[in-house]
Amino acid sequence: MGSPKISRWIPWLILVVSLAGFADATYLTVQHLRGVDVGCTVIAGCEQVLTSSYAEVAGIPTALFGALFYLAVFVLTMTYVDTRRLIVLRLALWLTVPGFLVTLVLLYLQAFVIGYWCQFCLVSALTSSVLFFLSVWLLRQLRDQAGAEKRLVMATGNAGKVAEIQHILASLNIPIVSAATAGVVGHAEEDGETLEENALKKARYVAHRIHVWVAADDTGLFIDALNGEPGVRSARYAGIGASDDHIRDFILTKMSAVPDNLRLAHFTSVIALISPTGQEWTFTGTLAGRITARPSGGPRRHLPYDQIFIPEGSEKTLAEYSDIEKNQISHRRKAFDQLRNQLERELRLAPRNK
Repeated sequence: MGSPKISRWIPWLILVVSLAGFADATYLTVQHLRGVDVGCTVIAGCEQVLTSSYAEVAGIPTALFGALFYLAVFVLTMTYVDTRRLIVLRLALWLTVPGFLVTLVLLYLQAFVIGYWCQFCLVSALTSSVLFFLSVWLLRQLRDQAGAEKRLVMATGNAGKVAEIQHILASLNIPIVSAATAGVVGHAEEDGETLEENALKKARYVAHRIHVWVAADDTGLFIDALNGEPGVRSARYAGIGASDDHIRDFILTKMSAVPDNLRLAHFTSVIALISPTGQEWTFTGTLAGRITARPSGGPRRHLPYDQIFIPEGSEKTLAEYSDIEKNQISHRRKAFDQLRNQLERELRLAPRNK
């Protein structure tokens, strides 16, 4: 299902090979301009090849064109590694095609016209050929990626959370489904030390099994009076398998002696997004507020803290907000807004009116 991931080592190998080709071609160029004989140590043919009429084009050393070719491939690939802009990578990959064709011409000239081989030219032929075949491989993966279905798989089995995310990301107008609906069995163990670690673990678990766009979130409630607890352990703070009511009441009991002015807290959501090619992003949203002394509002399944958390500037708990009202201000909404913007850029989507 979906497209295979782009092998992350290929761009780095392209950098190494293009750098080797650049060094070889630059050496030949410098020696040619200096008028110094380049002696072959393996094949006795360098002098004949490098003094032939094909060693220059319009008075410019042929090796200089090779050096510029390798330099362009190196710079473009390095730019991609730094920026992850696929258009730059595609340009570098397509540039290897004329480079390979020139290599074939030069090999033909050495074999059938000049009648001699230059070991440095053979090194250049090897590097340009390796670049070409790596590029063909990578271009096929990019083509498969482009043909992958535009959809987002959420690394969660919580149907309520998927519905909330579908509402938040409605402007994308692409299918958004749970991992189970996409056919992924099991889930990652949430044993990270931070929300970001857990979000990435969950997203990577699904991304390793289905190569489409995958997102996962991890959310924590951080209470000042409890030294930031429950934090990353928000879902397990009252014990594994604790009910929503028990989780909520556990917090209220621990804070029973905390005065109103010290009950400050905030929700933080971290969203991890992974592309079909393995690129990763994380986005963070925060909602400040305070903890009430008693629950208020109707419960939301798997969201026990909504009944005891009042957003900053409000007088009612999140549980007293409608779904639409909550989705306009929530920590998760702030993080998913960033994710939506990233997806719009990556998928070149024209967002609908929001």
